[in-house]
Amino acid sequence: MPYSQFNTISQIKDTFGIKTVEGLRFIPQLEPITPSNTLIDYLNLSLTLAAAGS
Repeated sequence: MPYSQFNTISQIKDTFGIKTVEGLRFIPQLEPITPSNTLIDYLNLSLTLAAAGS
């Protein structure tokens, strides 16, 4: 069946046997981490340079 003859998602799912699962997280929950001082310093410098350029 050509692509142009599919009118609904349900038709596509039925034709190809696709099953959707809803309600699950795609990316697992992660614990927050503390950024390193190097990263903090870099971001502070970058923010200063970005603000000066505007």
